[in-house]
Amino acid sequence: MASVVIVAIGIGLFWGFVEKIKCFFTWKNSALTPVEWDDGPCACKSGTSARWNDRGPTPGTMCCRTKKWVNNWAKGWCVDMLEGDTCLFDDQCNSKYCKPGMTADSKCSPKHPANTVMDWTNGDKCESGSSGLWNDRGAASETRCCPVNGKLNNWGKGWCQEIPIGGQCIFNDQCGSKTCRPEISADGICVNTDFNKACSEHNQCKSEWCHAGKCK
Repeated sequence: MASVVIVAIGIGLFWGFVEKIKCFFTWKNSALTPVEWDDGPCACKSGTSARWNDRGPTPGTMCCRTKKWVNNWAKGWCVDMLEGDTCLFDDQCNSKYCKPGMTADSKCSPKHPANTVMDWTNGDKCESGSSGLWNDRGAASETRCCPVNGKLNNWGKGWCQEIPIGGQCIFNDQCGSKTCRPEISADGICVNTDFNKACSEHNQCKSEWCHAGKCK
């Protein structure tokens, strides 16, 4: 009985060695190359194959860019994906943004810069990680990506903060300069702290703009 076990172990080790030799001489494919699910460790340069996007014309299993992958919906998905790569989930992409996501034509995309009009719930898709209101009156009433993460809570609403000079605002505390003029107005913009200070020359103003006797 012991001899049978020893023979079985020997045969297993032999075939494992044969498979390693076979894999060593197998051509290694680049990322995006369609392969069979079980062939990733041997057929891909990264050593891993999984899904990129399983909807539409995208092949089911392809070589991944790196050896890492994630498990979503009880399926394996490639990660560490670059801008322009087909994807289905945000966590597949280096940018953490698969746009629009969950569709056959979704692609890894850069996150949106500050002041981009954005759906209220999608602040995970802004560069700062937050979206909120800049000014809720007139043409500036849409939710937009904030300059920094986190919002002010005034009037039961979320307001972006650290807005730069020239950005639309409604409260002083929204601005990096802490000065919004005219405050509580559809025309409010963030201005320098010496806004409207008396002047006669441009170099007397932080903005280096003296207009009609006042800093602007």
